[in-house]
Amino acid sequence: MLLTTPVVRELKRKYPQCELTFITDRNGYLVLKGLPYIDKFQIMSDLNSIHRQNLSGFDRQYSLIYETQPNCHIIDAYAKLAGVTLRNKKPEIVLLDFHHESAQKWMDYHGISDRDFLVAVNRGPTWPCRSWDPSKFKQAAEYLRRKYRAVIVELSGAKGYGAGLGIDLTGKTSIRQTAAVLKRCKLLICVDSFLLHLAGATDTPVVGIFGCTDPKYRLPFNDISIGVQTEGTCRSCYHDGRYKTYCSCFRDRIYCMEEVGVRNVVNAAEILIERLHLI
Repeated sequence: MLLTTPVVRELKRKYPQCELTFITDRNGYLVLKGLPYIDKFQIMSDLNSIHRQNLSGFDRQYSLIYETQPNCHIIDAYAKLAGVTLRNKKPEIVLLDFHHESAQKWMDYHGISDRDFLVAVNRGPTWPCRSWDPSKFKQAAEYLRRKYRAVIVELSGAKGYGAGLGIDLTGKTSIRQTAAVLKRCKLLICVDSFLLHLAGATDTPVVGIFGCTDPKYRLPFNDISIGVQTEGTCRSCYHDGRYKTYCSCFRDRIYCMEEVGVRNVVNAAEILIERLHLI
């Protein structure tokens, strides 16, 4: 949903007099609400059937299923399906004063100032075949803490995704509160998940860890994002025509994620730290 926002923005620019209705589920609404480009929402629980229907009362209908365009970035896929050329590919989420205030209260409660090197970590939830070993997250966090005196915060929309790396906010913040916290972080280390894309909306530098998906089709369109991926021959198999489900792998183990080393992730983090003068 977050990655549709550049397309929605461009549709409203292309058709400024239109009434734009977005049909989504409850979670999608929580991501998109407040955007000035959307005039109405229709909340539905079964979205799969909608994509196969001709809906009455609309002059144009766009079915945004990026999987039908597997050989391009998700945002470019949505733009192609909507027939628009994007001037700006940055995702957008509306944050109110309340969200920033709650994030600041959290910072104050834990004694964190703007001078601290605050690093966010997100392990998921994501597909099982996109997960990275929690022990490797811990090693990477310990390295950043030891070398840069990093303060680590774990973020996730679901409880139980903390790995004991530092301050555990998993399952404790809403989508927009999470975005407000992420905006205060100097760096995010994560798997291919919603927070990867949220970092693109909040201008947070990010190191993304990839296996079956290809970072060139997922990373934000900016110069503050790095994708780390194995050199193994089975990498990016999600985009090579093989059938995939959320938990499948055609091999006996998830080699692509197992082969991503802690040093690879730490090196990517240090590239961003040096390039962006984060310390």
